[in-house]
Amino acid sequence: MFFIGIFGVENKSKKIKNINLNVCPFCSREANYELFEDFSYFHIFFIPVFKWGTKYILKTNCCNRIYALNPDVAKRIKNNEDAYINLSDVQLIGEYETSQIEFCPNCKNKVSKTFLYCPYCGTRL
Repeated sequence: MFFIGIFGVENKSKKIKNINLNVCPFCSREANYELFEDFSYFHIFFIPVFKWGTKYILKTNCCNRIYALNPDVAKRIKNNEDAYINLSDVQLIGEYETSQIEFCPNCKNKVSKTFLYCPYCGTRL
């Protein structure tokens, strides 16, 4: 058999970093964000040649929202520089469902919906 070349176009989502904050500016809970880089790329023999359409996605674990992040801020975070995320740097894309998780009204920790009492502070749910 004779092959001229194997090539293709694929989409990829790559997790860049976890961002831990004391308080989420969107919901005022204890916050943990995940920063993802979404892009399309062209490859030859499974080796990436070039990429395009790069978007940075910020996923919040506290309020279950997904935001598009300003690329300049995302690049500074990616390079381990100090960068503060302002409300003007993000645009809400959507929300994702966590059907089995709720938050304790007292200590704001994630708790399974099947619990009657919070295992962290003992408050009745």
